[in-house]
Amino acid sequence: MISCKGGVGTSFVTANLGDTIARQYGKRVLVVDLSRHFGDLAHIVSDKTPPSTLPDICGQADRMDAALLDACLVHVDNGFDLLAGAADPVQATHIQKEKLEWILSVAQPNYDFILVDMGQNIDPLSISVLDQSERIYVVTEPAVACGRPGRRLLDILHALHYPASKIQLVLNRTGRKSEVPRATMEDIFGMKVAVVLPDDPSAVEEAVSHGEPVGKLSRRSAISRALQGMAAQLAPPPESGRHSKAGAISPLRRLMLRTKST
Repeated sequence: MISCKGGVGTSFVTANLGDTIARQYGKRVLVVDLSRHFGDLAHIVSDKTPPSTLPDICGQADRMDAALLDACLVHVDNGFDLLAGAADPVQATHIQKEKLEWILSVAQPNYDFILVDMGQNIDPLSISVLDQSERIYVVTEPAVACGRPGRRLLDILHALHYPASKIQLVLNRTGRKSEVPRATMEDIFGMKVAVVLPDDPSAVEEAVSHGEPVGKLSRRSAISRALQGMAAQLAPPPESGRHSKAGAISPLRRLMLRTKST
């Protein structure tokens, strides 16, 4: 998940999508907070104090294994874990590309999905994660202020040679009276909106104020139902045969298996 500007709800969407996938489909999900501006993603869905942050873990990367990583995570619920981000931009400078890649390689065999909140950063660190990603969600709002930066972000992603099939547009907080029409936003961005999430301030504010996933407190709310639809695109029901628990191998694991075999 990457945003064109701050305040469009990228962290909320990332954290609660992770919870929805774990809760609805019984998948193991890790959410990584790579936003480097006072990362607070963990507190959106949990009232637990993170035992470690991503910069802390980078300092221990040379001895990192699955057990140590597990001890550093926020265990929000069954199958849903969080790796907390840097507390401030100064600490964020301690996150190094090679160490982040190693940490993710340690995590990959233990999870069906790894979701990363990229914030607004486009640099060698974020590009290394984007390169490994199966899908890139660009989160924006139907607002004039998001038009120019949103289009510029998409232009940068295309210039980095990510295929159009890998990039999907998420239009968050829709349904407000003053919003720019969806068709206009699609014309500005030069692509269709893949995911529409409604403006649901009462459910969102209640969940964030309690430090709980919105799907846990307000399962039937508009935003919860929309997140369930988004999760269904990533994790189809087991009966579809694509992601059944028995014998299922995640794309990340398949990638690792192919690498080992070669």
